[in-house]
Amino acid sequence: MAFRPDPEEPLYPISVVARMLNLHEQTLRMYERMGFLSPARVSGKNRLYSQKDVERIETIVYLVRQRHLNLAGVRLILEMVEDPLGQVERIRLELHRNYHRGHKSNEEEKDERD
Repeated sequence: MAFRPDPEEPLYPISVVARMLNLHEQTLRMYERMGFLSPARVSGKNRLYSQKDVERIETIVYLVRQRHLNLAGVRLILEMVEDPLGQVERIRLELHRNYHRGHKSNEEEKDERD
């Protein structure tokens, strides 16, 4: 029987993940800085990625390369997948705020014209 590690077990160093996914190591570091993933750290500085991390990076790469999303769009998609109800509520509140902000601006412009 083949060895199957826990999908969350940190196994792959950054150089291996970069080669596996045809990415530059700096791209992986940027994704980490942006909060898209949090690889484990060994000896305080070396990153180790799990299979789950690799799959998340594959999703990010797919959204950027195939769906032509920018990283803000990727963030929104990932947030919606992780917390669909919470994200929908945040969007609803933002739309509500923007509508009322725009409505007030229109009323102010109308008052200035009168």
